[in-house]
Amino acid sequence: MTSALSAAKSPRVRWRRTTHVGGATGRAGLIVLAAALVVLFATVNPTFISAANITTILVNISGTLIAAIAMARLIIAGQIDLSIGGMMALVAVGGAWVMRETQSFWLGVVATIAIGLLLGLANGLLVRILKISPIIVTLALLGVYTGLAFVITQSRPIFELPADIALLGRLRVLGVPIIVIVALIVFILGALALTKTVGGVRSYAIGGDARAAGALGVDVPRHLVLLYVYMGGSIGLVALLTYGRLGSASPNLGSGFEIAVITAVILGGVGFSGGTGRPLGVFFGVVTIGILNAGLIFVGISDYWQTVIGGAVLLLALGADQFNEYRRRRSRKAAEDRQAGDREGLVDPAELVAHVPAGDVALSATGLRKAYGAVTAVSEVGFALRAGQVTCLLGDNGAGKSTVIKMISGLVRPDAGDIELKDVGSIVDRGALERRDLGMETVYQDLAVAPNLGAAYNLTLGREPVKWGWGSLGIFDRSAAIAEARTRLGSLGISLEDYLAPVSALSGGQRQCVAIARTDVDGVKVVILDEPTAALGVRQRSLVLKLARSLADAGAAVLIITHDVESVKLIADRVVVLNLGRVSFDDDADTVGTRDLIHLMAGLPLEAREIDQER
Repeated sequence: MTSALSAAKSPRVRWRRTTHVGGATGRAGLIVLAAALVVLFATVNPTFISAANITTILVNISGTLIAAIAMARLIIAGQIDLSIGGMMALVAVGGAWVMRETQSFWLGVVATIAIGLLLGLANGLLVRILKISPIIVTLALLGVYTGLAFVITQSRPIFELPADIALLGRLRVLGVPIIVIVALIVFILGALALTKTVGGVRSYAIGGDARAAGALGVDVPRHLVLLYVYMGGSIGLVALLTYGRLGSASPNLGSGFEIAVITAVILGGVGFSGGTGRPLGVFFGVVTIGILNAGLIFVGISDYWQTVIGGAVLLLALGADQFNEYRRRRSRKAAEDRQAGDREGLVDPAELVAHVPAGDVALSATGLRKAYGAVTAVSEVGFALRAGQVTCLLGDNGAGKSTVIKMISGLVRPDAGDIELKDVGSIVDRGALERRDLGMETVYQDLAVAPNLGAAYNLTLGREPVKWGWGSLGIFDRSAAIAEARTRLGSLGISLEDYLAPVSALSGGQRQCVAIARTDVDGVKVVILDEPTAALGVRQRSLVLKLARSLADAGAAVLIITHDVESVKLIADRVVVLNLGRVSFDDDADTVGTRDLIHLMAGLPLEAREIDQER
């Protein structure tokens, strides 16, 4: 099979800049801005670039740097935590109180970090349980945590901490404050975890399309809760370093901290809608905000105007984020327009006929029934899927196709009936992920791919290759992922220019091909394709149908759910028609014509005539 598609060619430099997980760093402008601010403030006051002031700036941004890498990962995963200012105050006064009452430095350290972790866990669980926007949940928690900090302290700072706490503010290594060193180490570790580990790739995938990530085996709710715990632990560390440096803990400690952190993260190029952003950009965002704040103080701007300017910078950052998103949409549209005119890849109908005889029954469904309240969506539905055969399940809107596929794939449990898989037996009690492990792969119409990730990431998501390590902390093996993607796509006749470039740069048909290629794994028995040709052009539809036939020729039983009669006549070996939740036809495709299929889908009886020649 010859190459069926290739990504639009781009200059080599462009691909090198855009194939990082999370997109291009693209923060060169921030470096220029930071340098320009330094020159400006140094011109107004030459002492701005003194060693003492630079050290002060680094100390002041240390807490923001620690919190920013955790916040960046939350936003990349499509979440946000607005409670961190109040959380910081509550964690600080709680940890300081323990330290003062016990006069134990280390017990206070453990208490501070533990309180942060617990509050982060509470945030994550509430967002998960309430199932509403994290903006609303964490905004409410901001008020709760801030209020509790004042209640605990009665609005008074906590003093009389152990003498050891002063070391956090005074200790230096080679002239560099220990606070700065800790912040840089934590930031680097967080950056590596985001960009190099399996868990980091999953965070990007969740931000790109949480439902697609979940369908591919990523435990999205658990992952997000852990990110909130990570955020809480980071705030615990920030609180410890802050009240350690100051020598006291105040309920006002975290006032406005959430705005500073979010501004730095968005300014650093992390997309507010999730799925994009790089740690290097976040670092420069934090540094730029630190230089700006210090410079405003040096030139004598009042606190009120500093607040105004800080808010304006956040608005500018959000505006830049929206502009970048607009440019990404324009780029995707341009790519699709270029590829729409490319006639390469049109498939001869003769290539879509079966090349292998039908084998044994791979999956059988009998007597499936599903009701939602008083409405019966599916009743007494049954059919069989054979290895090497493409079966098309047709039906008009409301016929019950979606319910049937959800029962077959394991997303919905039928009220009655059974589903049996070859060599396994009944799987009606097994979930979607278990069925995937047993050799069933499903490509949902609206859960195809994570658009912000490349084909190599999408094809290995949920089964990521690891260099070393375990679980989410394992180091993602990008070279192995590329090799696997090239092999799997190549076996289906697909060649891409760049296997790491975001699939959003591909046309709709190409993205669907990548999603279908994800099902071509060893041991696959059944492949379910939900409306694979919906909203595709002629060329793109041809590519998708060709892939479906390739999977069947390789020995899989392929089930295509569709209402596209033309596609059915091109590829189907067997046809099952649903009408009002019941099977109205189940026979070989060559026994029914195009007009008959339309009649069956509409619930009309077949005409007593020879099969029309349209088929």
